[in-house]
Amino acid sequence: MNNVELNQLNHFVLRKHHLTRNSQSDNVVQIVRDIFGLHATGATTPYLSLFSRMKNFTRDKLSNELSIKKTLARIRCVRKTIYIVPGDMVPTVFSATRKMVDIISERHYKYLGITEQQYEEFSKRIMEVIKGQGLTTKEIKQELDTTLNVSPIVNLMCDRGLLIRGLPKSGWKNNIHTYYPFREYFPDIDLNSIEEEKARELIVRQYLASFGPVTKHDISWWTGFPRSQIKTILKNLQDDFSNIEILDQSFCSFQIERAFLCSLTPFNN
Repeated sequence: MNNVELNQLNHFVLRKHHLTRNSQSDNVVQIVRDIFGLHATGATTPYLSLFSRMKNFTRDKLSNELSIKKTLARIRCVRKTIYIVPGDMVPTVFSATRKMVDIISERHYKYLGITEQQYEEFSKRIMEVIKGQGLTTKEIKQELDTTLNVSPIVNLMCDRGLLIRGLPKSGWKNNIHTYYPFREYFPDIDLNSIEEEKARELIVRQYLASFGPVTKHDISWWTGFPRSQIKTILKNLQDDFSNIEILDQSFCSFQIERAFLCSLTPFNN
């Protein structure tokens, strides 16, 4: 097992995350890939994340990748939160987290008084009214001429791969998204192209590459996967990472009694 000093480790991680001056980049998609997505539950968060990591960043650089080039997608995945990820990673994160996300979305719409019958009926009607266009939930309600709260239905449709969240119509600080049919927006993305087991293994591999060194607890918390499954995945990937211990100078070079995992292999679907 190798020993690494804490200050070296900190610099290593900062460089991986494009947070040092000489590691900044002009490539939006590459940065998003390197840090395994932009947390995007808050409307402004992904823009601030890129502002910290890019040279000469402007808001339109992210907006263009999302809405014009469509190289990035906004999807609920790890820890049941919204992330912006590269398009080619969407099938993997979708398959790996779908069951967890679906459960919480179902609970949400039922808690708000939406029945399964209403979901089935209105999800079909929503697919009809947004065909060929993007609409907000308010606009969807107007098109359907209903007083029903369609927001939880729209959210579940996103989580099931029927819809995709587009840019807000009211600017980058707004969290009221437009919604599009997923297959129209991303005709070349097949959400069923990878099995859950393989997808979860790829998620763990990429997390190690992006955030390592990390502990098993870190992996389980970030992914939301059970620790028993993390243990199995790490066993399968044991040839692709190294175990290290951290030397912290502030503790007189005392070895921290935690084995960290450092991946040597980046995401490769």
